[in-house]
Amino acid sequence: MSVTAGGTCATHPEAAATFSCPRCGSFMCAACERRTRPEAMPLCPKCWDLRSRVTVPQNEVKETRMQTTGFVLGLVSIIPIWPVMLASVIINIMSLVQAKEEVTRQKRWKSIVGLSVTVLSGLMWMCLLFFAVLKDT
Repeated sequence: MSVTAGGTCATHPEAAATFSCPRCGSFMCAACERRTRPEAMPLCPKCWDLRSRVTVPQNEVKETRMQTTGFVLGLVSIIPIWPVMLASVIINIMSLVQAKEEVTRQKRWKSIVGLSVTVLSGLMWMCLLFFAVLKDT
């Protein structure tokens, strides 16, 4: 939102205001405006700080989703469906490699358990298949 002539920044009273915050309405100068992307409406520093405390970064949501998917696929891989087992191994390894932030590191147990269950069930099914073939011969 544009500011009428004569408005001054709430943080820097000596600076002319260029925008008003769409959330709280306070005036801000060009040095105070914060944007998520160039074409977005700017927020004042106080609303920006509030936004950063309330929102969850996109990459964190993606990584935890991948870990949960790998965990579920790992549990489903107990049933001998080879494409599911392969997908579980790939997704769990990818999520372990990509877990860089501290929040997602704490949830790495999902990927570790999913991968472990997949490997153990794969070994179990291969042993059962091997013994079934030996029995038939």
